[in-house]
Amino acid sequence: MKIKCKKEDILFGIQTVQKAVSTKTTLQILTGILIKTLDDNHIQLTTTNLELTIETKVQAEITEHGSVVISSRLISEIVRKLPEENVFINSDENNVVFINSGKSEFKLSGMPSEDFPEVPQIVNKGFFSISQNLFKNMIRQTVFAVSEDETKQVLMGECLQIKNNSFRLVALDGYRIALREGEGINSDNDEFVKELIIPGKTMNELMKILSSSDEENLNISSTDNEILFDLGDTRVISRLIDGKYINYESFIPTNFNTYVSVEKDRIINCLDRAYIMAREGNGNNLIKLDIKDNLMYIVSNSDIGGVIEELEIEKQGEDIEIAFNSIYLLEALKSIDSLEVVIKLINNVSPCIIVPSDMENQLNLVLPVKLR
Repeated sequence: MKIKCKKEDILFGIQTVQKAVSTKTTLQILTGILIKTLDDNHIQLTTTNLELTIETKVQAEITEHGSVVISSRLISEIVRKLPEENVFINSDENNVVFINSGKSEFKLSGMPSEDFPEVPQIVNKGFFSISQNLFKNMIRQTVFAVSEDETKQVLMGECLQIKNNSFRLVALDGYRIALREGEGINSDNDEFVKELIIPGKTMNELMKILSSSDEENLNISSTDNEILFDLGDTRVISRLIDGKYINYESFIPTNFNTYVSVEKDRIINCLDRAYIMAREGNGNNLIKLDIKDNLMYIVSNSDIGGVIEELEIEKQGEDIEIAFNSIYLLEALKSIDSLEVVIKLINNVSPCIIVPSDMENQLNLVLPVKLR
């Protein structure tokens, strides 16, 4: 293989696919990047950890076609530190790789491409298309609620529900629910209903790759076991989590006794300050909200001190005193983009609902902590 490419192009490609490199494995081939020529103008970089696969195309001039696997760690560090000139990569029949740029020349041992795991093939048809920026925001606004409890595999993923041209992302961990809805395009224009459970790790890595442009689309296709996110030059393929997702809708209340409207940034700033003391407590990051008339008092106490924050609000309904894990409350509030939020409460032992004041397609549920 003999190729020439711009440093910024191949470095961007390396950084994109590195997100699927296996960090804990005894299989050396999984620590590498498969580089292979596609045509006279492109190479393809691929990585996999057997659960997640990422491949991307990079523009290049091809003198000799071929393929080789190179240590992800080494090629990343080498290319990043090369001068701002063209990068030449050559490999011979013994998988010895030469990397040249300017007056720098590296020689390293590669691995045979034949040993690299076969990439799952998912035909990109019958897909669902949405804006990359929209889906990126959907992940950001939900993935924080994915469970880390390995005994509950289903909850370690996000549930993607697709019905016709509507989709919903849901994550829950037993203490909170994060839900976001959006609109896309069903390529078949037929009745289209799917429910897929995608690993939270996949969603976190996908979020880093997705564009922040509303003009670029993402196509989603799936089989029974895998899902394909096609970004154009980059494809992300992930195994799905097998199982039936929890009927989360049954946990979401619809009738409330107290409604609080408040500026999002103001309550976040108060909670951030209260968290300084809450984290010094017994490990539950406890804060108490004492809601009276049009004021909210945010209180936290620990062995080394305490804090009281006073916040003006608009309230409808009953006064209430309720406690929460401050991290759960903060993450829910920070996921919302609107300037004002509405907090809906029943009593001090029932779930709290937090929604944007100007949108109906996002919802956060947080369970309170019982007050003694």
